[in-house]
Amino acid sequence: MIEDKQNNQECFAPRIEISMEHPAIDVYVSKEFPENSCVYNEILEHEMQHVKLYKEKLPALADLVRQEMSKRYANTPLIGPIGRTKEQLSEDINRTWMPFIKAELEKIEDLQAALDSEDEYTRLSWSCLGQAQTILGFRDRH
Repeated sequence: MIEDKQNNQECFAPRIEISMEHPAIDVYVSKEFPENSCVYNEILEHEMQHVKLYKEKLPALADLVRQEMSKRYANTPLIGPIGRTKEQLSEDINRTWMPFIKAELEKIEDLQAALDSEDEYTRLSWSCLGQAQTILGFRDRH
């Protein structure tokens, strides 16, 4: 932080680090489906697609935010009234960057929801010769 008391101005170059991580994800397959059975493996593969999506998209989002922030701040110091520039940066983060990040996270959640489409549930329930249907009692076992 450099202050120019004569002009009541200060400047500093913000250094913002961005990292996005998801907490550990536990993947469960209902106990009705025998471990390592065809249907168990199909369901597990489906759930792992959700995990893969987070693992791919969150680092990409962090990169996007880094790039956009670099454009915005472009190694240029922030200048403002003494005692106000850090506050201005905080306001910028809350008004601009947090909504931007939330909007991008919503896009990831939309992709997650697309993985759980009606067609995908139908595919899973009838995969492995309809094992899920049979195990859950939704169709005749004969």
